[in-house]
Amino acid sequence: IFPLSAKKKPDWVKQRPIDHEYYIGIGVARKTADNKDYIQTAKNDALKNLAAEIEVTISSEVFSSVIEKSGILEDELRAEIVSTTQAELEDYKLIDTWENKEEYWIYYRLARDTYKLNRMKKIDKASALSLDLFRKARQSRQDQDYTKALTFYLQALKPLEPYISEPLLTEFEGREIYLNNEIYFELQDFMASLKIYPTKSPLSAKTGKPLQDKAAGFTCMYSAVESDWLVKDMPLIFEFIRGEGEMVESSRTDSKGLSRLIISRINSPEKMQIVKASVDLNVLVEADTASFLFTNIINSLPLPEGRIIINVSGLSVFMETYESNLGKAENIRYAEPELKQELAELGYTFTEDIAAADLYIQLKAETSEGSYMYEMYSVYADANISVTDMSSGEEIYKTSLSKVKGIDLDKVKAGRKALDKVGRELADEVVSKLKDKL
Repeated sequence: IFPLSAKKKPDWVKQRPIDHEYYIGIGVARKTADNKDYIQTAKNDALKNLAAEIEVTISSEVFSSVIEKSGILEDELRAEIVSTTQAELEDYKLIDTWENKEEYWIYYRLARDTYKLNRMKKIDKASALSLDLFRKARQSRQDQDYTKALTFYLQALKPLEPYISEPLLTEFEGREIYLNNEIYFELQDFMASLKIYPTKSPLSAKTGKPLQDKAAGFTCMYSAVESDWLVKDMPLIFEFIRGEGEMVESSRTDSKGLSRLIISRINSPEKMQIVKASVDLNVLVEADTASFLFTNIINSLPLPEGRIIINVSGLSVFMETYESNLGKAENIRYAEPELKQELAELGYTFTEDIAAADLYIQLKAETSEGSYMYEMYSVYADANISVTDMSSGEEIYKTSLSKVKGIDLDKVKAGRKALDKVGRELADEVVSKLKDKL
């Protein structure tokens, strides 16, 4: 038994072989404490090395059309092709391995003729599948089943993904076409004919409340030369592009081409908010399994979109306040203004009609004498506040403050300072709690 270091280093480790009949892949991995699986590491390195030997030729017809429009750089495309090639390698042969105490080496090779023959078989198979899906897309379009047509168009591109750099010159309906280009440009034309319209805009809503308009939504249509057609079962995705809210973020159109907009709560106090609807291609292409290349091509397509403007107003508040200072009712409010100002800054409005109010706020604040020291009066204020949701009649919040101190040379002024301080403390606490509750 000889130690690893005693085995003579082979020539292929010393100098990379050159063979015009084979693609060669040589990998090496260090034997370190954090690389227990060094054999697999070396194998991956060798296959990556072999794939890099395979010449990447990007058809000018392809790059100037599909790839260029998708925004992918040529270097990115080459790297993606090498990665795809490595993943699809087959029929490579293990020629030799060598190792010593520090390194493990592995040597693979693949006959060039075998690789080219296998690749041509794969391209022919992928093209046949793609053509079949392309025909189905055209037929579905003709049958006015537009969601199915879009699905087939997208599916027709998928088998060709590993061969995106190839021109894929194919005979179709009595003429020669570049298959990648033909599918992509027809898909572009199809997408340009899809339209999304709001059923109604603008809408009205209130901060913290759901959208009440049950007719709100979007209609998807296919615009043809002879007529416009309603598109059923089309997946749409919704998002706030201005403002914020909680809503059902996606749905499919019904038999009348309608997808309803369901917003369970408007969160932002912005006066004008905008919701956008667009076709959700990710549902149709299984985005979780899509590659970088395919995703970029799909994202380059012109997506139809529609927008709904929502005019948002704050909740209306009816406020009932009682303030007394040292047993006497105050005609001028001291606790109330701070609270009102804070609510107004968040978009709340105030009404004198309790029947028209969304919220009913009751505030009671009273002061009592404290101590007299060093010619200064201390007066203490106690307060209770309650907030009722007028739509449900439910008391949604209440709290109290006690012994809030005001100090002044004048007893009445000390009481008013205590009430003023109550207003500030309530403004900070009540507003934050209401934001959580509503």
